[in-house]
Parts: sequence; structure tokens; C-alpha cells
Amino acid sequence: MYQTYLWNIKPLSSYMTPWQSDTIYGHFFWGVALLEGEDELKKILAEFEKNNPPFIVSDGFVDDRLPMISKRVIKNSEVERMAVEKNESIIDIATKIKRLKKVSTISLELFNKLRKKENDIVELIDEILDDNSKNRGIISIENTHNRIDRLSGSTGENAIFSLKENFVAENIFIYIKVREDYPINKLEKILRFVEENGFGKKVSIGKGAFKTESFERFDGFEKISGNGFISLSNYIPKEEDYEYVENSLVLIKRGKVANLYGDEGNPFKKPFSCFRAGAIFRGKSSGIKGRVLTNLHRKKIIQVGIPFIVEVEL
Repeated sequence: MYQTYLWNIKPLSSYMTPWQSDTIYGHFFWGVALLEGEDELKKILAEFEKNNPPFIVSDGFVDDRLPMISKRVIKNSEVERMAVEKNESIIDIATKIKRLKKVSTISLELFNKLRKKENDIVELIDEILDDNSKNRGIISIENTHNRIDRLSGSTGENAIFSLKENFVAENIFIYIKVREDYPINKLEKILRFVEENGFGKKVSIGKGAFKTESFERFDGFEKISGNGFISLSNYIPKEEDYEYVENSLVLIKRGKVANLYGDEGNPFKKPFSCFRAGAIFRGKSSGIKGRVLTNLHRKKIIQVGIPFIVEVEL
């Protein structure tokens, strides 16, 4: 059995690395290795590989906003009916549907409503668009840099590159399922380790700095008996995890290992694909979904694709 907790953090600077679950797992594992020792890390990694993880993390979400739940497409035949029911023109309704397609996050209240079969996206379209208008979201900028040849002291050909920097005004929420037999004080130590060291790239110059506002039990996801589930993490499925995909959101990543594990100058893992937060699946929502990838690097490196899931009715 697992208990759900909410890790509420306040950014103190911009950040360069997206708050994705597999990267958060990596920071947690570093915390385990440096606080508890390599034997404890090996034990925890073995539990992940056996699909019995001591904790399961979501992506980081700005404030209480969660992925939009898109169970179906609004048909053209529904537009005229919506116009009559709402006493609006067909053009106005078509414009609303176009705006709706761009909505990527919704409030926790709307998230819980859309999880239920009784609440259809057509009936909630005005509420969703009004909610989205209040979302300040993430502001990203591209910073351009030059590579310097250390031998010549100047830039060479194709030396220009850019890095994305992200800014948020609100707090970031990370949902964590903790196995009942895993000591919560151990996890709190890991969270403090990540807080003290920062998140993602460029922490040495102050990026990815944050402070913990709270870490406490969370029961905000309404209990329903769903016949499907939505992932709140990067998700690498195993066989028979689901019957079929209702809403496919896919990400291709090529991760990096820490400098300590760079092998012959190659810090990159092999590329892999996964579902990203917001993907929806038909099938049983019980049990541990996802799996751990191995053989992504010459060293003993793993990639965790075990997602934090929430039930939905389809």
C-alpha cells in the first residue's frame, strides 16, 4: 500500500532543467547514495527493478495545475447543437473549441471533475477556458552562447548554441506515493538534500534553487472506481499495463549521466521514448505501472519509467 504526499516547493531562481519525474528520481537516488551509502542505493534500485518501488514521483506542476484531461475530440456535428444551447454563433463556438485545444493544464478542481464520466468536456468548456485565462504558467527564454576553443582562445564554426531558462511566479507541486513500510523521515532527508543542492543544470551558478514550503499527506485526488488512468509522470510501459491508449502524448529523450559516470568522454545515454504527463490509458488502474530501462549506457545506469497515476472514468 502507498500513501500520497504533496511536496510543495517555492522556486528561488529560474531553472534550466524541466521538472520531469525521471530527472527527479535521479536527484533522489543521488541523495540516497550520498546520505545512506551505495549499499542502500543498490537495495532501492533493485526494488525499482522488481516493480516494488519505495516511492513513486510525479512531474513538478506549477501551483495546483495538472495536465488537461482530453478523453475525446469534439465532433463537428456537435458545434451547431452547442451554439443553440449556449445561444452563441457557430463561429464563436468554433473559436472556443480552437482555444480549448491549446489548454495544457487545469486546476485540481477541474481535474477531478473531468476524471468522472458524468462530466463531459462540452459542458465544462466555458469553465475550462475561464480557468485557463487565470493561468500565468511558465515563462521561458532562450539564452544564446558561444563555445570557446580552449586551444585557440576563440570561437570556431558552429559555435553558437542556446539554452532555455524557465521562470515561474507560483510554487511547484510534486506528488509522491510512499510505500507504507518506507520510513518517511528517510524521504524527508532526501528532499532536504535536493533542496540544499538545487535541481538540474547550472546549479553552480544559482539556477534551480528552491525552498520547501511543505511536505504533507495529500488527499485531493477524489476516490473513484475508474476503468482507466492518467499518468502524471514520464511513463515507460511494460506488457499488459493497459488495454489501449486513449490520449497519446509522447516524448523522446536523450538523457545525460553525472560527470562521475561519464564513460570515455560520453555523458549521454542512449535515446528512448516514453509517454509524458497527461497521457490517458484504458485499463485497470491498480498495481504498479511502468518499468525500469537498463543498457542505456556502458555503466550500470537505469532510467525509471514508473509513473504516478490517477484513476479516470472512460
